[in-house]
Parts: sequence; C-alpha cells; structure tokens
Amino acid sequence: KPEPIPGGYILRGSILTETATEMINTIDAKLADTSLSDRVSYYLIRDPTPEMFNDYTDLWGKPVLFLTSKDISSKRNRWFLAVLTGAALVTTNIWCYDTLLANNAAFEAVRASSIGDVTGSKEDLEAAIALLTPNVAIMSAGLLGSQVVHELGHAFVAWKDKFKISAPTLFPFTNVPFLGASTDLRTSPPNLKSLFDFAYTGPALGYLTSLACLLYGLQLTATSGALGIDSATFPILSLDFLRQSTLIGGIVDMGLGSNVIVGQVPDASEFTVSLHPLAVAGYLGMMINAVTLLPVGHSDGGRIAMSIGGRNGLITFQSITFLIIFFAGLFGPDFSIFLGYGIVSAFFLRDIEIPMRNEIDDLDNGRAFLGIVTWFIVALTLIPMS
Repeated sequence: KPEPIPGGYILRGSILTETATEMINTIDAKLADTSLSDRVSYYLIRDPTPEMFNDYTDLWGKPVLFLTSKDISSKRNRWFLAVLTGAALVTTNIWCYDTLLANNAAFEAVRASSIGDVTGSKEDLEAAIALLTPNVAIMSAGLLGSQVVHELGHAFVAWKDKFKISAPTLFPFTNVPFLGASTDLRTSPPNLKSLFDFAYTGPALGYLTSLACLLYGLQLTATSGALGIDSATFPILSLDFLRQSTLIGGIVDMGLGSNVIVGQVPDASEFTVSLHPLAVAGYLGMMINAVTLLPVGHSDGGRIAMSIGGRNGLITFQSITFLIIFFAGLFGPDFSIFLGYGIVSAFFLRDIEIPMRNEIDDLDNGRAFLGIVTWFIVALTLIPMS
C-alpha cells in the first residue's frame, strides 16, 4: 500500500533481483507501454521516514520505491541566478584590478591619468589602461578558464550517463573573485556511482587546471627578467593572504625559493609578494575548486558525501563541516573562505538533492577511497599555514 510522504509516495517491499539496477530496468520494461510512465517517476531509495530507526539490521534504512511526479528538478528563479552570475563576473574583474592597483607602479600610473590631475592627459589614461588590461585579462582568463574546465567535466559525465543539468550559477564574493558555482540536476543520474563521477570530475579537472596555471605562473615570475617580462606591474598579494593555504603556500614558497612564504617577518599583513598574474589566477582557482568540494548541501562535495554515505551520511558530513566553518569564522583569520562559503551554502546550496534512480547499490571502494583522499587534499588546500 502506498504511503504518502512529502513530494510523493513510497512502497515498501523487497528487491527480488540480484541488484537494484536490474529491478529498475525490470520496472522500466513493464511500464514502458503504459500511460503511467509519462506521468510518474520512480526511484529506489533508502527509507526516508522515521520508521527506518525501528530496524536496527540496516542503519541506513531499508530499500523503498519512491513515486513522484515526472518533473523533480529545482524551481529556482533563472533570472535571479543569471544576475548572480553576472555579479560574479563583475566582482572577478574588480578583484583583478584591485590586486593590480596594490602595486605602486600600476597605481601611480593610473593616478597620474585620473580626472582632475593637472598632469593627466588622454595619452596618460590610454597608457594606464594599456598597462593594466593585459594583466587583468590574464588573471580573469586563468580564473574563469579553470571554472569552464570544471563545468565541462560536469557536462561530459552528464552526457555520458544521459541525464540533464542546468547552466552553472557563479556566486559573487569580495575577498576572492567568486566562490565557485552550482550546477543543478534537471533529471536523475542512474545511480550513486554516476553522481560521484559527476561531482568529482568537475572540481578535479578545475583544480588540476589551476595547479598548472600556478606552476607555469611561478616559473614566469622567477624568470621574468630573463624572458624580458616587465615584472614591475605584476599583481601583489599580501603574505598574510598567501598563507591562507598550507598546500598552495608551500608550492609558492618552493617556486620562488628563499623561504619567501614560510620565513619570519614582523607583520605578514604588511609584507607583500609580487606574482605573475597567471600564478595569482592559479592560486585562487585551486582554492575556489577546493572549497566546492566541502561536503555541504548539493555542492560537489555534498554529492560526493551522499555517494559515499547516502543521505544520512551526507547529514553527518555536513554537520561536521558546518561546525568547522563556525569555528573558522570565530577564531580564524580576517579573511576566511570557509566562512564565505558557509554563507553561500546556507542560502543557495541547502536544498535536498533530487533522488537518483538507484540509491541502493553502494559505491565501489575505489571511488570511496578516492573521495576520502580528495578531502585530505582539500583540507591541506584550505587550512592556513600555522
């Protein structure tokens, strides 16, 4: 007998086939020529009702068949999401210009051409723009390029496994250019393995792309003189900012040498480091891709957590993550990408993920291990240097 729950009905019973996927395929075949297949969607999921706690033989809940309407996708306002993405593109450019203007040589060139300066002229303004634009373009291309690769990774898995996704929404921020993106599922992936591949492939490719930008940018920074590159107008980051990542800060230190990052200075907030714009884009891109892997809501990290531990596992992972975010906000540095992403998650990523067609067959051990190793890398990326 169908039991009503929010969003639809559940049917209790037993899986008589060898796997849950075989049962879904059997139901598909039997309903293929009926009108019911055009009006109802069905999913094999774990029991979401309080009754699951009455059965101690399966702590994650017994399998049930969930019946609901055909369209289960999120109904978020697309115009609002488009505005968010547009705002993120604006904050990205503002952040790039602001980082460049932290360099005195670039700042003085712009100040000399500003309106109201008696020494300023049209030629001065054109020269200042010509000075800033190439470096802004490199930083923006590096940052947004890694995000494009990230989204292409998502799109490839969705195409391979035949489910639909939304256009990505970028989240604007101030202390960093933007705080990652969200791509909604329009239709259901076939199983938890597919959900893992979708969630993992995007940020993994984006992270590796950003790492390549960082390494090549560090090489250009170190050899700028020999290559004839004018380093006098490179963007500048404070040492305090560069120490916000143990892993990336260590890479920058090795790339520049001389203990630039890990060395002792009187005031890390006042000491600055000049880097090629591609290195800056790589640094921020690695942090942005890493933060999207935090296990909260329907972020990439949340989907990985759900793939490994099911919906109840996601709740556990998410509770621990929000606790870390809370303490990072209280006791961490003034700049906290943790706190920023916590705010974004609370407003935009808190919705329950749509069901997979098969949430019963467990994820294989190899993918589960890969997810745990990835979270270790994320921790090294987001935990500041001591």
